[in-house]
Order: sequence, then structure tokens, then C-alpha cells
Amino acid sequence: MRAARTAHAQHLFVRVSAGDSFSTKKGKAAVIVSSSFYKKAVDRNLLRRRVYHIIAKHPTILLGLFTVTLKKGALALSSAELEKELLTCLP
Repeated sequence: MRAARTAHAQHLFVRVSAGDSFSTKKGKAAVIVSSSFYKKAVDRNLLRRRVYHIIAKHPTILLGLFTVTLKKGALALSSAELEKELLTCLP
């Protein structure tokens, strides 16, 4: 993504697109979990499902194009803690 704003938290970071080239009425989100941090696909998919559930629970944050990249240690967080971190990073 070009010209993206980045917000960091302890266990994740978010890139939000600043351009109008991807503007849609309904936004799009992608969740990235590195296999170098989490070797098991079960763990990676669990984290993805948690973040997508948080995004679905808050439809107002889907206003643009953004990616959520999870860092090492995010699996130890509860869903509520992960939600709190994600919402602090999003505009």
C-alpha cells in the first residue's frame, strides 16, 4: 500500500490506506499472521478469526482499506485485550 498511515501497538500494527484508489462504500481488511512467529496453522487461524470477529463487531471501522499484522505474543492475549489494542490503533 502506498501512502499508508501506520499505527503500532505492543502486539500488532495497522496500516491504513490514505489513497482514494481503493475507496469503496464498504471497506476491506486483511489480517496477516507470520508463520515465522506461529508455526502451527491452528494458532495462525485462531488469531485471524479473533481479529476478523472484532472487525465484524465494529462495522464503523470498515471505512477504508487496512491491514492488521500481528506480532509475536498476540496469542497470549484474550479477545478483549486484543480488541482493545486494535481499537486504539484504528482512527
